[in-house]
Amino acid sequence: MTAEQLPQPQDFPDVHRDIFNAVSENILFLGKDLRVQWANRASLRERGLPLEEIAGRFCYEVWHSRTSPCEACPAAQALASGHACSATVVFPDGIHRLVQQIPRTTDRKEITGLVEIVLDPAIEEWRTDLYFDENRYNSIRAEIWKAAADKSLAKEELIQRLISILGHFLNVSRASYYESGNEGDVVECKVQWCAAGLDRYVGDRIPSSIFYGTTSFFNADMARLNRDTIPEPVRAPLELYFDKHAIRSLLLVLFDRANRSFFSFSDCEREREWTETETALILEMMRIVRIRVDQLTTEQEKSVLEGQLRHAQTLEAIGQLAGGVAHDFNNILGAISGYAEMIRQKFSADNPKLEKYSSAILSSARRAAELTSQLLAFARKGKFQKTNLDIHELISHISLLLQHTLDEKTKLVFDLKAQNPFVFGDPTQVQNILLNLAMNARDAMPDGGTLMFATKNSDLDDLLRKSHPEASSGPYVAICVSDTGVGMDENTKARLFEPFFTTKDIGQGSGLGLASVYGSVTSHNGYVGVNSEKGRGSAITVYFPVNLNAPAHVLGGVGPGVMSGTGTIVVIDNDEAIRSICREMLSAMGYTVTEFDTGVKAVAYYSRHPITEDLFIIDMIMQGMNGRECFRELLKINPRVKAILSSGYSFENDRAEIAAEGISGLLQKPFDTARLSQIVAQAIGKPSQQTPLSP
Repeated sequence: MTAEQLPQPQDFPDVHRDIFNAVSENILFLGKDLRVQWANRASLRERGLPLEEIAGRFCYEVWHSRTSPCEACPAAQALASGHACSATVVFPDGIHRLVQQIPRTTDRKEITGLVEIVLDPAIEEWRTDLYFDENRYNSIRAEIWKAAADKSLAKEELIQRLISILGHFLNVSRASYYESGNEGDVVECKVQWCAAGLDRYVGDRIPSSIFYGTTSFFNADMARLNRDTIPEPVRAPLELYFDKHAIRSLLLVLFDRANRSFFSFSDCEREREWTETETALILEMMRIVRIRVDQLTTEQEKSVLEGQLRHAQTLEAIGQLAGGVAHDFNNILGAISGYAEMIRQKFSADNPKLEKYSSAILSSARRAAELTSQLLAFARKGKFQKTNLDIHELISHISLLLQHTLDEKTKLVFDLKAQNPFVFGDPTQVQNILLNLAMNARDAMPDGGTLMFATKNSDLDDLLRKSHPEASSGPYVAICVSDTGVGMDENTKARLFEPFFTTKDIGQGSGLGLASVYGSVTSHNGYVGVNSEKGRGSAITVYFPVNLNAPAHVLGGVGPGVMSGTGTIVVIDNDEAIRSICREMLSAMGYTVTEFDTGVKAVAYYSRHPITEDLFIIDMIMQGMNGRECFRELLKINPRVKAILSSGYSFENDRAEIAAEGISGLLQKPFDTARLSQIVAQAIGKPSQQTPLSP
């Protein structure tokens, strides 16, 4: 459409246009159908488009990328009443602006169209708050990584999605991606996002000389430009570029010098200072794109990803199987260890051999219980839940696992000096963090060496403090996992925590282990430090904030002895061996015991008889009615009922919900007499709603 063909309002002279062009507010002349007839310079500058590109288009299409008028727009009211109307309208960048619609009329009071005036109060203050809004920043990062996780996206599709996310967040007029075109002397716009919803400049070409002339001025792969800071060697062609796109500020980010590719973020509204928050998001986006480009280079890498998926599905199936096996095996271990303990208590005093044999059985049962607890941790699914953790106790558990994976040439050493080793976190995630670090340290020593766990309480070191200025001043629990292996060069250290990056051969590692370590540590408000030299081993240190409110014994444990008592206790468990050993143990403590093999039978009996029992011990997993359902039914009969839940599964996923229901304690199978006596005494001695759940 030529200038002569543009639909122009004829009811005001050119001098009025000059006046409108001189004001800073957006002013548009619209037809009665809300199509743009004319717009002043402020409007065109904000959109970054010439009048030829928007004339004849609906105002809501150009300004809001909509297919229908804005709900809050006062245009319809102004056309109907013939009077000026105004309303606050939310624009795509999230800013609330006052929009005024003034009818244009003839001498005969006939409405021919509208004059739209867009006011923009306190926009700079709003943007300042926006850029440092932590929640919005984290939300945008989550959106970026969500897009990166979509493996169905090709390179340009991924870039399109990412620059769209960043374009909205940065509130720029246009975001583009350029790379070498088919002709060697140009770079071409391959992908573009525009705030106006138009992509007129996709395919736009600029001379390669601009690229080479500008990249020499890049600082950390970035060039921040406005008209006053254009480098002299490329001033003339870049000024043409600024004019063509109506640019006031430009940020160029070098992506790949070899194929002359870069990202461009342009602002047509103002000369801006690009903040560290903004540039950090852009650099994070580029890292994601680089990762994906590497993944898509060969069919072999695609095959590796498919193999990883199959491996993950296999692990999921194994996890489900392991959880079921561990639960049933814990029931069996409960009976074995319980009877062995009863033999030792009742008969070993007069028979030294029985003392020896029963002790050996108990020792083996405890080792088996450790293995099943690891199986349950491996099979664990569900929500992320934090609790108080003793890092030293976790390292002790991990050492039992490592004994089965380290060969004789590798020495395991501990230097645990943290005076306060308590943190607040998810047990399985923290354990997996340390296991991942230990496995990587082991793999870095193919010929053997020393693997060390060391802990201390300290503040962050100077390097981490500079890179994480938002971190609290401490104290932290510093856990260092070090090895005497092959070490890492600078390039490997720089990419150590990138997803899918691995130095291992194909099929020997997915490259996700240390990426998950970084994510898990961050989710615990912690930080990671790396110290390594080629040929001199590695030391990776994770810092977790100390939990200053941790109780003295956060992970529980067996007390010094058996606590006796009196009262009536009901044991509900579908495993006869568990009911039998509970009866033996509780009777020896002085309690009267009643048994039921299902919750249905127990509830049916006590619905017909007065309740005089002091405590119920209910198995979590039973046929017909599970332990929690049974407890709820008992509450209906007696709202003051007290109960302990027992299970061979881990309670970690459901601990908070169980506590909220009023359960007096949790009994993890297998258990010994001392542990059972302590939990029973605690449950009977305090009201259930005030008794913290025992681990």
